[in-house]
Parts: sequence; structure tokens; C-alpha cells
Amino acid sequence: MINKSYLIGLVFSCPYTEGNPEECKLHEIRKKAKAQQIEWFNSLSEEELQKIYDVHQNCPIKKRT
Repeated sequence: MINKSYLIGLVFSCPYTEGNPEECKLHEIRKKAKAQQIEWFNSLSEEELQKIYDVHQNCPIKKRT
């Protein structure tokens, strides 16, 4: 099971840059208002959450830091 409290943090900012790098898959959602980000996050299935987690684990930004 995915740790949602960890993943919601990824929606708000990149843990490696503390910003919103353009090459990140979450770049566009991070531009939205917090309420929209939370609504979007809450609408995700377990499978979609797993994909976000998997992408984060293989993040090229992470590999550069």
C-alpha cells in the first residue's frame, strides 16, 4: 500500500529542489491552486498513486543530487 502522506508532498514541491522543475511529471499540477492539487490527488486510484511513486523513485533530478 502506498503512503499517501508522503506522496501528497510530491504534489506540492520537489523534495530534491524544493521547487517545481519543468522536467518533472508533476510540473503542471504544481502550478494549480492547493485546493485543486488536493482534489486531483484525492481522485487518483491506487494504480495511479503507484505510478507516481515509481516515477519518483526513478527521477533523473534525484539521480543528479
